[in-house]
Amino acid sequence: MTKNLCLVLGAGRSGTSLLMHLMRALGVSVSKNLIPPKHHNPMGPMEDENLAQLFDRRILPENNMTRLLPFPKGKTLERRYSKEIEQILLRELESQPEATCFAFKDPVLSNFLPSLFPIFNSLDLSPKFVLCVRSPKSVIESRKNNFKNSSSLTELGWLTNTTNALKYTGGNVFIVHYEMLFTDARSEILMSLCNFLGIDDSSVEQAIDIIEPSLNRSQNNSVEIKNMHVKRLYKALRDANGVQFDREKILEVTEKCVIEMEGFDGWLNCAYDSVRQRNENRKLRDKYESLAKTLSSGEQELRVLRRVKRENDAAVHAITRIFGSNSQRGNTKS
Repeated sequence: MTKNLCLVLGAGRSGTSLLMHLMRALGVSVSKNLIPPKHHNPMGPMEDENLAQLFDRRILPENNMTRLLPFPKGKTLERRYSKEIEQILLRELESQPEATCFAFKDPVLSNFLPSLFPIFNSLDLSPKFVLCVRSPKSVIESRKNNFKNSSSLTELGWLTNTTNALKYTGGNVFIVHYEMLFTDARSEILMSLCNFLGIDDSSVEQAIDIIEPSLNRSQNNSVEIKNMHVKRLYKALRDANGVQFDREKILEVTEKCVIEMEGFDGWLNCAYDSVRQRNENRKLRDKYESLAKTLSSGEQELRVLRRVKRENDAAVHAITRIFGSNSQRGNTKS
């Protein structure tokens, strides 16, 4: 089992899927249990289905979270979930013993890194981190077109994912700018990435064939970024490529953003309450729909029973008439 693990981090719609496709073409192993392609991601999101379902169906709802909200401050994953994540990682790693490097990706991972580090330690893994960065304007446009998310919510999601990725890794990441993958610099970027991951770079040109110009379609420059912290952090990241960047400067900007965000914890708690109420309403709705189906099924069964009873009554009546008629004829003969 390889100990060379990589986590691809970044906000949703930042190009993490394309980067995973490129890494697979470069020789990096990925999960055998991937989420199928979707209308908004025809190439496939390159995320482990078991891991995604664990977060979306259990961890996020039970903690009153969404993928655009940070994990509640000071809270860690319950041990049962940590154990399940550990089993998923171990199962995938052991299923491909020939792998020289293995990568996992899910935008939500950035928000759970403090709870993931003990899992990595228990598996004797020291993962490398690749951070995919894309213009917040393009992310807003993409999420608006595909998920109908508001600009303000998308900005907060981008900020949360990116600050957490930088804060929890201490800035020890390899930065890839999505837009740069569509320029002549892509060969150099991928070769540097291979060096960072410790894999052979002989498949770089073959991997580049995956990059279709149409994938860089959300470029609406008319989108206005309103969150000043999003502007500040993206400005600091603009000139950061690979591992060649002023780590202290970026971490300083990240810390300022985090401190400012924590000043709005009151609103964040309101968001958690809103999500909790929504989840409770959904449970009540599901219970009502289940009850309605049960009642509907019961009504159908009752109608069937009534029909059977009518048929039985008619049969009994007919038999009674027949035997009654025969009895009368017998009495007449006597």
